[in-house]
Amino acid sequence: MPSFTNSALKQHGVSLVELMISMVLGLVLLAGMIQLLFASKQTFQFNEQMGIIQENARFVLKELAAPIRNASGSIANCTSATKVANSTWDTGANAPNGGGSSLGLKGFTVSANDSNNEGFLVNAHPGTDAISLSTIDFNGSLKVLSHDALNGIFTLDGPHSVPEEKVLAAISPTCDQISIFNVTGPIEIFNASDGGTASHIHNRNNGYNIGVNDPALTNCSNYLHGNFYCNGPKEINIVGVVEAKSFAPGTELVQLKSDYYYIGDSAILDIYGAPYPALFLNDQELTQGVEHISLFFGLDDDNDKVANQYLSPNNIADYEWEKIVTVRVEITLRSLEQTVSTGDRFARKTFSKTYQIRNRGI
Repeated sequence: MPSFTNSALKQHGVSLVELMISMVLGLVLLAGMIQLLFASKQTFQFNEQMGIIQENARFVLKELAAPIRNASGSIANCTSATKVANSTWDTGANAPNGGGSSLGLKGFTVSANDSNNEGFLVNAHPGTDAISLSTIDFNGSLKVLSHDALNGIFTLDGPHSVPEEKVLAAISPTCDQISIFNVTGPIEIFNASDGGTASHIHNRNNGYNIGVNDPALTNCSNYLHGNFYCNGPKEINIVGVVEAKSFAPGTELVQLKSDYYYIGDSAILDIYGAPYPALFLNDQELTQGVEHISLFFGLDDDNDKVANQYLSPNNIADYEWEKIVTVRVEITLRSLEQTVSTGDRFARKTFSKTYQIRNRGI
């Protein structure tokens, strides 16, 4: 018969209470590890999204830098003293240069009422700001032999293919005058007195209304010298001073290139099935996540080349756009993924930068 020692009799397994306590401690430890892992993942995702926001912000601010600084047609030998005339009378977002008297830039605040928006603003987000930036494009510039200002006819030193409704800018040889106008006449090519080929371009005012696509696309004046802009198609709508002068031989006719920046809907949808907000250049989507843009324009109202005050687009009169010397851009970007625990869970950050317009604040 086997014998049992006292030590063998004293051996026993783990009790149920001890087992449950061990399991609870294990679960607590496991929960802590899972929570730490989840927090680390959230931190990683947040930092990743903030890195994307930072990178997108740098891209946007760099993208806007050159067009804003070069707005107003930065041309060699031209300065802020150059006279600017705009004889195109449509002053809305459909207009050349977005309307107004200034060659270069104009800002807009997008209305919450879609019926008040036109041109490129139709696709912009309500409550955001947008900007039209124009520069001179010297590709294919035309040389002027003579200019009949009374009848609104430029004679060129060769043939051209500029169609009606095209917007051109005339730049005087001394760069003391830049004038924007709509081409209103047919393409006329004829033999010049020297045996070469010459042609005409018309810039006639109301009464020679072209209006193929838009009856507003005409000129308010045959005369293009002076500092003025138009609030309508007739000479009585001119604001500013018109000079009855013709452009000298050697004047260049160049195209006016306008670009429009605004916030619109991306073609890509977020997890809710809604389009991401995105920055657009004309009809081209540049970058996603740009949710809001506010523009403040530095107005130099005492001609000392320094901004005296910063105004939102709606607080700037048409004649004051030529006095803008700086632009402050404030953009708000949001994350493309949900990374925070509050609100809609999208992270956001606002960035700001001020740009000086060349040939104005110098």
